[in-house]
Amino acid sequence: MKESNNGALLVPWLTANYHFGEIQNNWNLSLGLSNPFDTTADVSLHRDDFEIGKSSYLWELHAPRTSISIKQPEKWNVESRAMGVRLLEGGTTRTDTFKFNTNPADDVREWGTAVITVDEKSYELVVPSSLFKYCHGNVDPRDLKDLGHIPRPKERE
Repeated sequence: MKESNNGALLVPWLTANYHFGEIQNNWNLSLGLSNPFDTTADVSLHRDDFEIGKSSYLWELHAPRTSISIKQPEKWNVESRAMGVRLLEGGTTRTDTFKFNTNPADDVREWGTAVITVDEKSYELVVPSSLFKYCHGNVDPRDLKDLGHIPRPKERE
């Protein structure tokens, strides 16, 4: 961790994972956000209502409909586009991947609100700007003096 000029601790990460817990229809909702340049999100729905002897692939590829956007304080919303749907091994989890529109960065570190919609219901989560401003999750290795950008953690051997 490094300390910024204003005393805030800056913690590097590759992906931030959030678990919302149980939502409608006894499903569980999780979110993985990363921001190497433009923000990417994995919205995961998990269900435990499978029965032995019946198909474990209970998810449909296009239902329920999911979406995600990020509200910025006193600015525009950062919108996303669905890029893919995956049924994970075992069929109890479905992950929808989204790529966000480029969000012009400034030097202001702030908080935004991720809004995930599953069919007609919405779930909100406060997230740091390092997860949604353009290149805030990346660093130029030639410019390490800028404490607003810190190097990624070293790869594990």
